[in-house]
Amino acid sequence: MDQLSQSSTRVKAVHSLWNEWAVSFGAITACILLSGFVIPKSVMPAVVLAIAWLLSAQAVRARRNTHLVCSRLAHYVSRILVISAAIEVLCVCAANISAIQDVIGIRGFNSQIPYISSLIIYPVSAIVAGVAMLRGNSRNYCRRCHLIRGHGSECDMLGSVFARLARRQLRILFWISVGISVIVWAYYLLFYINTNLNTPDLFFYSLVPAGAYVVSLIYVGAVYHQFIDEIKDYYQRHTNGARGVTELRFLVLQGDRLLLASGPADATPLACDDTPAKMTLPYAEKMDDDRARTAFETLSGLRQGFELRPLYSHAVITGVSNVYHYAAVVDDELQLPDGWRLGTNWATLDQLDRLMRNGALCQSLAAEIHRIFTVTMAWKTYDREGRRLYPIKNYRPTFRLRDFKDWDVDYADSRWLTVASENQDRPFYRLRRILRRITP
Repeated sequence: MDQLSQSSTRVKAVHSLWNEWAVSFGAITACILLSGFVIPKSVMPAVVLAIAWLLSAQAVRARRNTHLVCSRLAHYVSRILVISAAIEVLCVCAANISAIQDVIGIRGFNSQIPYISSLIIYPVSAIVAGVAMLRGNSRNYCRRCHLIRGHGSECDMLGSVFARLARRQLRILFWISVGISVIVWAYYLLFYINTNLNTPDLFFYSLVPAGAYVVSLIYVGAVYHQFIDEIKDYYQRHTNGARGVTELRFLVLQGDRLLLASGPADATPLACDDTPAKMTLPYAEKMDDDRARTAFETLSGLRQGFELRPLYSHAVITGVSNVYHYAAVVDDELQLPDGWRLGTNWATLDQLDRLMRNGALCQSLAAEIHRIFTVTMAWKTYDREGRRLYPIKNYRPTFRLRDFKDWDVDYADSRWLTVASENQDRPFYRLRRILRRITP
């Protein structure tokens, strides 16, 4: 891949974030404008749900895309719209209960205007975005992307920038939602009379949100354009048109232990533990098993006494480099060469768990271990539809590293990552299945 196409890939990656903002925040603005000018309030909840469904479908398609995208904002906005629609339904029902109408009618209540969409959607948006910011990447939605595509720190400068910009979208959404919520609720409490929608009402409840959307497009575009210039300058200075690379990573297992070596962290100056068996090669779109075995033999000095198993691969965030993950299961009685005895140590599963909790493992290794554990436990517990294999709720099978060579599961199959988070032991399993089937 030449330098021009690499640069185009990086620019498209950042542009995809702007598109994500335009579509997601545009969905909120569209609901506000339709509610104010076009759609009757009594049927507006159905329209909001339809827009939420379309946005959710777009997020699902984006996650299946092999190119670099982040559909997290669309995921949260669709949730915002669903919650808002539920509140709107309650408002419509309340407006149609004669007893409540009589009570409110004393104060000039107009049942033709049972609610104002801006007063509902933006506070809900602020709450959902605020909770998402506090929870960070702990959500299953982000963890699954990390498992499939790798962490930003694994991927190079663009990966780190992309991850930061994706997180920044939620902060922008939060502060815009807070600002508009304060404006519309202040106007509602101080000046609004619920008899009709006059020109000042439409200005505050519809045109102010529309103006905020236009300003946000300009602001987000300016911010992203600045990062595009920085990215171009970085790659021009550091790559000089060089092709991408292919990285091979081998997890070395023996019995119930994993071989670790201390070294520099992926993206920080701190030391962290990682596998000692990793190699960087010229870029290759595909990696055959024979070439991977030769690479491991070169790294380890072993010629026999081990079984090499491919795990999965992912493209580095620019699309011009990739990483192939393997497991090398060494015979129990085999002694490692002297070159690997210095600076390395064996870690049991309990020790690995403590290291992960303390942040002592490099992110690449932590992601590999987490994916192996997640896929294995899902495969041992459920079928591909998420139904329990055993009639025991919350049954947890055993996980032992020494059994790894006997597990007949495809770690490259992302379906098991979905099963791990959407299965029969999760709340509303049947409803989730129905929603998955009707979502494109």
